[in-house]
Amino acid sequence: MIYENGLYGFDNGNVFYGTEGFMVFSRRGAFSIFLGPKSEPGPTEGKQLRGKRGYDEHMDDFLQAIRTRQTPRASAITAHRSCAVVHLAEIALQTRGRLDFDVEQERFMNCDEANELLTKRYRQPYGLPTV
Repeated sequence: MIYENGLYGFDNGNVFYGTEGFMVFSRRGAFSIFLGPKSEPGPTEGKQLRGKRGYDEHMDDFLQAIRTRQTPRASAITAHRSCAVVHLAEIALQTRGRLDFDVEQERFMNCDEANELLTKRYRQPYGLPTV
């Protein structure tokens, strides 16, 4: 994760670089995707979603999902991965800087030091079961 100012028409925000392109998020919530070696524009969130960014919409969607037993717009895995990005960036800062992460295994490749920071030691009798 890299913080940049004035990149690709956004005033500032975060850039996520991947193997097939990169995604730019502004601090106001808009995002754009750029694909391939020529950074061709990819999908974006669309104008119909730009006004729906607040806590009220998220809470309403969550409560509606509970009432109707339907899947919310942001699934549990989406929420998990969204929060994990911040933790992974912090681990990268505390270790070597650049790390490769296997999303399927949820482990860093070739960095035991970083993998140790994915969890913590719990006091007994508290803890999490090993899965």
